[in-house]
Amino acid sequence: HQLDEAVDQLLRIVEKDRDWNDGAARAQLLQIFEAAGPGSETARRGRRRLSAILFSSRASPWSPARSSARRICPW
Repeated sequence: HQLDEAVDQLLRIVEKDRDWNDGAARAQLLQIFEAAGPGSETARRGRRRLSAILFSSRASPWSPARSSARRICPW
């Protein structure tokens, strides 16, 4: 399916450089998800993978690496 292939390619771009072309890959992904329909398998699978990519490469505010910063600045 062409939409699935496009989603795969865009997700690879986001995975390598999330800010590529001022976030164009993420913006295009959101347009594809909208066009496919929010309940479509393409959108559900793509959103799940996008979330995993975006949240896996950022340190969580609750991670041990940030625990000392949390004690100093409790935001």
